Amino acid sequence: MPQDRVEWSLLNDPVSRLALPKALCYPFNTPISFVLEGMDREKTPAVCLTTKEGKLAGILTEHDILEKVAPLGIHALELPVDQFMTSDPEWVAETEVLARVVQIMDGAGYRHLPILRDQKPIGIISAGLLVTHFRNLCPDAVG
Repeated sequence: MPQDRVEWSLLNDPVSRLALPKALCYPFNTPISFVLEGMDREKTPAVCLTTKEGKLAGILTEHDILEKVAPLGIHALELPVDQFMTSDPEWVAETEVLARVVQIMDGAGYRHLPILRDQKPIGIISAGLLVTHFRNLCPDAVG
């Protein structure tokens, strides 16, 4: 039996209950410069990379950019994003309960996790989005 609203939400709320931003997606062979421009324009810390069929091929996060793109300098900008993305990342369906999302993210140290419907990305859940959701469930407990 859940002890509070947060625990109830963890055990019962599906990912679709959250106000997920729509996934920003690019074909996996898009030049990294184009992807970076889109991330900056949309103010998003992660994007999904897709196959020709629109299925998830990978994810690129700010962390990937700092670790893999930045060290190469300006020469990296015309390279395809698939050289820097995390291929075949873990993901969850929009129907998955939040406890499973937290378990995956915490266990693997992920800050972003793609959300799929019919094998196609529809959003990316972030640790920050989860924190905001849980904070909103108990507004009196957090200043």
